[in-house]
Amino acid sequence: MKSILSFLKPIHWALIAFMAAFITAQVWFDLEIPGYMTKITVLLNEGCEVEPLMAEGIGMILCSIGSVVCSICAGGVAAYVAAEFAVILRKEQFRKVQSFSPEEMSRFDIYSLITRSTNDVTQVQMAVARTSQLIVKVPVMVYIALTKVAAGSWEWTEVTAIGIAAIIIVQVFMLCYVIPRYRKVQWFTDSMNRTVREGLSGVRVIRAFNAEGYQNGKADAANDELTENNLYASRLLAFTRPFNGVVQNILTVLIYMIGAEIILAAASPDDALDVFSNMVVFSAYILYVVSSFILLAHVAMGLPRALVSAGRIREVINTDISIVDGDKSSEDRPEVCISFKDVSFAYPDAADDTLSGITFDVRRGETVAIIGQTGSGKTSLINLVPRLFDVKEGSVTIDGIDVRDYRLDALRSKIGFATQRPVLFSGTARFNIGYGCEGCSDE
Repeated sequence: MKSILSFLKPIHWALIAFMAAFITAQVWFDLEIPGYMTKITVLLNEGCEVEPLMAEGIGMILCSIGSVVCSICAGGVAAYVAAEFAVILRKEQFRKVQSFSPEEMSRFDIYSLITRSTNDVTQVQMAVARTSQLIVKVPVMVYIALTKVAAGSWEWTEVTAIGIAAIIIVQVFMLCYVIPRYRKVQWFTDSMNRTVREGLSGVRVIRAFNAEGYQNGKADAANDELTENNLYASRLLAFTRPFNGVVQNILTVLIYMIGAEIILAAASPDDALDVFSNMVVFSAYILYVVSSFILLAHVAMGLPRALVSAGRIREVINTDISIVDGDKSSEDRPEVCISFKDVSFAYPDAADDTLSGITFDVRRGETVAIIGQTGSGKTSLINLVPRLFDVKEGSVTIDGIDVRDYRLDALRSKIGFATQRPVLFSGTARFNIGYGCEGCSDE
């Protein structure tokens, strides 16, 4: 996650700083409310006039309004930064994949690349929008609330510490089991995309071979694997929310039980009132502390899957390119246009060479045909000219310059290429005929 966060621009980090300021203000407003509750409780017991009560009540209302405004501002900034981050990640992945040679493409399943640029980016976007707020909010809220809690009865503080420790242990335990499952979920999402795409693109072949039942079974198997792993992870995470709620309720009961004993042991009614007002404030602060750890449960639900997705995105963006750009673009235009000299070539991880000792020249104005049986290396040989692959030994030159020394755009601008399997892009026939040619006329 850390490496892909480097794609955020300075303006985004500035917005995140503003978001942190809004969240800090929101927490401050929230934690001021229990103080007003204490003052109102004391004033009511003293039988004061309406005006002081109204003043405290108005202060309480203003804090609530301030909290809501800050929350809306923080949420809006977080959503904007997350959406911009998703745009950047999609652009970076697409740009990197466009620079892949067939060697790099062979490392990734095409369906996996689709998932990484859509589903995985969405997971990261959701995590940034939600988690970025909680990462700031939870520590600030816990720090301020615990600072106020520490001034209360040591019995209350001790009970609270035990409850918080139980919540942390359960959440850490859940994360250890959930992250590997979410890694499998993304793998099975790739498999599901592959199966669906095969079924849609090969529907004629499937019908021709009367294989609808087989293909449906294949899709059902992929769907069941994806669903099973999703359910397993969801069931584990679903346990954390009710567990945190139970801990919160138990803490509230224990605080009131301990408070009742302290009140009964108080020396005077004034002391009892002080204990009661402190208990009300303390229970409110404890609610905020436990709520903070409940918010961590929300992080636990989205962060593991986002971390897996971030790793998959990083894997694409950080892939090393085997076809390195040269720096030449000039042409000497000698008599020999294309020249192969002792060329040998082997595919990555292949045991034997596909081509070995190939030498020939193509002079300007000549037409040369390369013939041979299927699998003899005709396509492999042609792929060396535009540097879809690089030679293992020897050299391929165009206009007297080694193709490895050309800038890739300059090299490929010299070549007209008719692929073995035609590809039509979405758009009109005119767009496909003039693909890559900006401003071309109808003629």
